[in-house]
Amino acid sequence: MDTVFGDARIEALRKKGILAVMVIEDADDAVPVAKALVDGGITAMELTLRTPAAMEALRRIVAEVPAMTAGVGTIITTGQVHDVKLARADFGVSPGFNPRIVAEAIKIGLPFAPGISIASEIEAAVELGCRVLKFFPAESMGGIKYLDAINNPYGF
Repeated sequence: MDTVFGDARIEALRKKGILAVMVIEDADDAVPVAKALVDGGITAMELTLRTPAAMEALRRIVAEVPAMTAGVGTIITTGQVHDVKLARADFGVSPGFNPRIVAEAIKIGLPFAPGISIASEIEAAVELGCRVLKFFPAESMGGIKYLDAINNPYGF
């Protein structure tokens, strides 16, 4: 089975080491912010869909900052999966695990990482082919201590 993120993409994101999570209120700020991140050595970002400017910000970053791996987060509908794919996002992320959204991302070829909080969500996501997951909300779920505990049975 193909995974939602191919092995090469997983390795590329791991090598980047840091993924900035950004909320852009004004699309005019998108390119300067992305360029500043790249200049500072951060070449991967998750641009959240929490503002009306987010999609335009994504389009501008993709067009003007090719060194940035620009993903989109807060994807909560299948329509958004299509929108971010059309805007040429490098990947998508959701705050939770919705099998319909994961299936749609697989169907249209959008590398995707669903949000997970508990063991059953991990197992369901892995069953669908997901190999990159977003632990959310990390701090309120126990943070690093929880991740250490959950790593034992799953070996991530």
